Amino acid sequence: MSKTTLVSLIPFDISECKPVHPGHFFIPGAKENDIEILVVENVIAFKYIDEYRGTDKISIDSEELARAIVEDYTTSQLAVMPSDGIIPGLFFIPGEHTKLEIKTKYKDIIAEYRTKQVKWFEVLVRMADDDWEKTRQHKVISGIQRYAARFLNIDRPWLIEPKMEKCIACRSTVEAEAIICPNCKTVLKPEEFKKLSFAER
Repeated sequence: MSKTTLVSLIPFDISECKPVHPGHFFIPGAKENDIEILVVENVIAFKYIDEYRGTDKISIDSEELARAIVEDYTTSQLAVMPSDGIIPGLFFIPGEHTKLEIKTKYKDIIAEYRTKQVKWFEVLVRMADDDWEKTRQHKVISGIQRYAARFLNIDRPWLIEPKMEKCIACRSTVEAEAIICPNCKTVLKPEEFKKLSFAER
């Protein structure tokens, strides 16, 4: 049975589901300067033919499956630009390998993808800067963008994750320090609102 090893440098868990059997594939988040792996085997897909012949089984090669997992995860992420080498650190190697084997035999590939991932982090931070300038709202900054800034040792005001609460009127999530709900405009802190200069009529 053919096997392929997925290799991840990504610091977040990867959980991918595919319409095959078995269909759930999980790779834990990699620790800094380390990797995580998942060995996948050939899987079965079911293809409906017609009402007379019913459903047929199709074997999907492990390398084809690994490629689908990598491509689907990569294209679903923010700010990826594969043609410019700006992508998460996720790739596959044909065959079954241990972490030690990969770290020993494929150092160059790991280094290549680590560079690509750093470029991706840099783009994520620039995108977060742009969104912050436009909105000044912490909710527009993703966890991956915060991680990217910390990884690159970049200090940003949007790194602080504020305490969040539910608006008493519309039940949307707002910052605990908000005086007015940005969604429904309900005054959340009447006493603080009275102190604002624009509140004086």
